[in-house]
Amino acid sequence: MQTQTATADDLATILATALAEQTALLQRIALKLEQTQLGLHDGGAMTIIYANRQHGSLWYRLGSDRNPVGIEETALTGYCTKIEFPRVERRGKEVPKLQITMQGDRPYVVECGYNRNFAKGFLSAIALMSPFQLRQPITICPSPGDDDKVLFCRVYQNGQAVYASYGEDTDWRLTAKAAIDAVTQAWGTSGSTE
Repeated sequence: MQTQTATADDLATILATALAEQTALLQRIALKLEQTQLGLHDGGAMTIIYANRQHGSLWYRLGSDRNPVGIEETALTGYCTKIEFPRVERRGKEVPKLQITMQGDRPYVVECGYNRNFAKGFLSAIALMSPFQLRQPITICPSPGDDDKVLFCRVYQNGQAVYASYGEDTDWRLTAKAAIDAVTQAWGTSGSTE
């Protein structure tokens, strides 16, 4: 009789262990399903996004024929891994731009004029964030202004807006440096503050 009792106890222990393992697995699956989906999700190669309202949408990319293609999605979620201010050639002129590298479902580079409202909103928000916060996904959303040429940038993390005020007296060199430093400390990358 003791042999059967020991076997029943062993079976109960085995079942309890299996149930605990199954519960842990289901919790991991549920957590994975709840995680923020990154990126715009339509391919694997790096995508350059231009934050500019010129072509009928809030932002656009260039198609295979090099013509602008409006982006319907209103947000890009990913990890901000680099901020740079390169000089690039546009319409036959060399101009300074802000380039934001985001890692989502693939790499994205968001480009805008370095002194535009989009750049100012983005840099102000990122300058307020800690390297620890920047190791978590952020969401950037282009937001139209009243004028059809004005485009703002809203930054969110975990569904909460990162509020950052700026004005005429804002020192943009210091703000850009603070943003670049935070991203550099978070990811070990470097940017430029030309």
